[in-house]
Amino acid sequence: MQRVRVLVALTLGAIGLPTNALSQEPSDAPAPSGRIVFISNRDGDFEIYVMDADGGNQTRLTYSEGMDAEPAWSPDGRLIAFYSERDGNAEIYLMNADGSGQRRLVRHPKGDYSPAWSPDGRYIAFDSNREGALDLYATNLDGTELLHITADPEEIDSYPHWSPDGKEIAFHSTRGDENREIYVVSVEGGEPRRLTDNPALEWLPTWSPDGSRLAFWSTREGQWEMYLMEPDGSNQRRLNRAPARMEMPRGYAVSRMAWSPDGRFIAFNSFRDGRSDIYVMNADGTEARQLTERQGHNWDPDWGPGTP
Repeated sequence: MQRVRVLVALTLGAIGLPTNALSQEPSDAPAPSGRIVFISNRDGDFEIYVMDADGGNQTRLTYSEGMDAEPAWSPDGRLIAFYSERDGNAEIYLMNADGSGQRRLVRHPKGDYSPAWSPDGRYIAFDSNREGALDLYATNLDGTELLHITADPEEIDSYPHWSPDGKEIAFHSTRGDENREIYVVSVEGGEPRRLTDNPALEWLPTWSPDGSRLAFWSTREGQWEMYLMEPDGSNQRRLNRAPARMEMPRGYAVSRMAWSPDGRFIAFNSFRDGRSDIYVMNADGTEARQLTERQGHNWDPDWGPGTP
């Protein structure tokens, strides 16, 4: 099964923010803190970079011949999980926060993608097509224990994101709707619970740090826009209007949003002038600020704490 990933997204879709959404006015609120990890092809292929939450000190962490993508901070900020194609197949890797100590976590002839940390830092959830369509799995940090969380050979379950209480995993799935809807499932397995029911695309759920909200992307109004909902699927509302150029017969134009550890900000990617960049806005959708302004595409943000 061919997995549609970042490169297809970048060539077939684009999302842009209206000019008036990018406020340059100073705010009296405290500035974002911590660090944001992301990927960029500014130096050729996609590699992993890190920067301060204000966009400063952008530093490259990986130097491999294959794509490195979907980086995810550990809860304590000491490790970054990611997937890499450096050995000819997508596998989950770990590295220290400064890029040292890169090592493969799992090995399988099929692809493993989208790592997501458990809140206690003991497990990493990911999606894999090792038994047919994409299912959700989790493994411990030495790769010796493997949990099979969803098991449906006919449906695609992908992009897991662990709830802050460690009890559930949110993901999007084709079960019941080939466009993909958002579900949550117990970490112990069982029947997933559907949260969205819309003919549009509903993708990439991300829990807020306090577990009170899920952010996600949807095309329900004709273009990719950011939404919020409660953990039970209620009170779905648009967070920010971001008109898109819908040139996407396959792929998609967005990567997962990332909440700041204190829940006050959200990092996301947006296309403007034919290039994807990383932005940060307040968690209520106001005061979006551009962080990356270099050549190439900047993608896949995840927000970690400051230097541990």
